[in-house]
Amino acid sequence: MEGNIYIYIDNSNLWIQGRKTHAAALNLHTEDDPTWRFDAGILKSILLQKCRIETEPNQKNVHTYLYGSTPPPVDTVWEAFGHRNVKVKTFERNHHSGREKKVDTQLVTDAVNDAADAAILRVDSEFVIVSGDSDIRTAVMSIADKRKFPVHVWS
Repeated sequence: MEGNIYIYIDNSNLWIQGRKTHAAALNLHTEDDPTWRFDAGILKSILLQKCRIETEPNQKNVHTYLYGSTPPPVDTVWEAFGHRNVKVKTFERNHHSGREKKVDTQLVTDAVNDAADAAILRVDSEFVIVSGDSDIRTAVMSIADKRKFPVHVWS
């Protein structure tokens, strides 16, 4: 293999904005469309294509991570992501406020750690981050400026 591609997806940001954008595109008379869904495997392909990242067979390893809150026990969607070679990382919501915790922090930590490892091992790598949070800015700057790896941000 000649390198790595790391894709980090903040499910909550994608989910919330996806529902809003889909509702607007369909001219629905509602703020968001609760029927909107996405396929992580197709999203991964679109990201690679639109970022013009070369992924010929045996050329680069693609590592894809999806971050979000722990889904309800009856939710089989997250399990299906695993069948698309997407590693799922979930975290419990705050029991008092119901707010999401640890998701952004873990995404940023993983991205910076992967970039540091790639730099130490001198492995050609590219990074794709899907998030609407400004919290990722420091990670992007660290990966791009300090480690000198390309970073594609989708927000």
